[in-house]
Amino acid sequence: MSGMTTLTLQTRLAGLALLVAGWIVLLFSIVLLSTPVLRYVFVIAGLLVELLGLAMVGLHHRSETGGRA
Repeated sequence: MSGMTTLTLQTRLAGLALLVAGWIVLLFSIVLLSTPVLRYVFVIAGLLVELLGLAMVGLHHRSETGGRA
């Protein structure tokens, strides 16, 4: 972590926070919402938040490895 800049650290932390937030939205929507249509909408929204978090974590990993796989 010695060569990590503030921006890449913030990107990684934001991506990890979005992954957790996506799971929370997904789980709470299944538990709290009663109609199937609202459940599906919020499950899709939670999955999209998770994908955004995964993309940010991937962006951080790619910047750390210098573009190598």
